[in-house]
Amino acid sequence: MLTSHWRAAACLVLAGLAGCAPGAARMARPGRTASPLAKHAVLLAGVSCTAASACTAVGSFYTSAAGPQRTLAERWDGHGWQAQRTVSRGAASQLASVSCVPGGCLAVGQPAQVWTGGRWRIAAGGAGLASLSCVSVT
Repeated sequence: MLTSHWRAAACLVLAGLAGCAPGAARMARPGRTASPLAKHAVLLAGVSCTAASACTAVGSFYTSAAGPQRTLAERWDGHGWQAQRTVSRGAASQLASVSCVPGGCLAVGQPAQVWTGGRWRIAAGGAGLASLSCVSVT
């Protein structure tokens, strides 16, 4: 999970690209502990919102300076960001873009993944794509 400062910065940067939930860029109260990911390189590459209290941001992070790149997805619920378990395969797993509609999200990258409310799972195709836009879950 990203620290509040990283989430706020990512939200502000991504707001110019794809929008951001009102209030999503607020900083957390002082005194909250930093996330373990704060010590590692984090890159958010895309965000998609279906409502002010329903956004998903995707990208990647490194577990260590020399470690493998892993996929990352976080969900905004109107109050805070929660990390979601994604699928990482190989040493260079990353999600490049996400498009969400009520009922699900599709993220492209390596590997492409689909969210239908329960978990992220591998999606057929989509590897190597840099962007997408969906009008339905299918």
